[in-house]
Amino acid sequence: MVTHNVTIAGTMRPIASDYDGDGRALAVQWLHLTPYATSATFTSAVLDAASTVNWTGAAWTGTTPTGTSVVLSVRSGDTAVPDGTWTAYTVAANGAINTTGRYLQYKLDLSTTDTGQAPVIADVTLTFMR
Repeated sequence: MVTHNVTIAGTMRPIASDYDGDGRALAVQWLHLTPYATSATFTSAVLDAASTVNWTGAAWTGTTPTGTSVVLSVRSGDTAVPDGTWTAYTVAANGAINTTGRYLQYKLDLSTTDTGQAPVIADVTLTFMR
């Protein structure tokens, strides 16, 4: 592991390269760049339960440093592509949801008041009953 704390005045983007060709695979496990945007939204792919189900839970695990927040919302429908028949996004309050449909999509609204800190999402778990 290598850490380089430097300030670069110009606009630059990081790159990781396996140019050396020494036979070892390149692995970058974490790359931290600041300043972070004060807000961002991640929208998942549409998830398919293979039949109409009652979606009952939506929760995430990760960390929220001081000044950051995460809001998990879901919507559902019976068409593979979201359209006017889908439900509106609703917040998964305390991990509980109650929506019916074959398909589900979630979004994570991320925010921070400190551009040096950002929430980190490790995974999202969704549950349903047939």
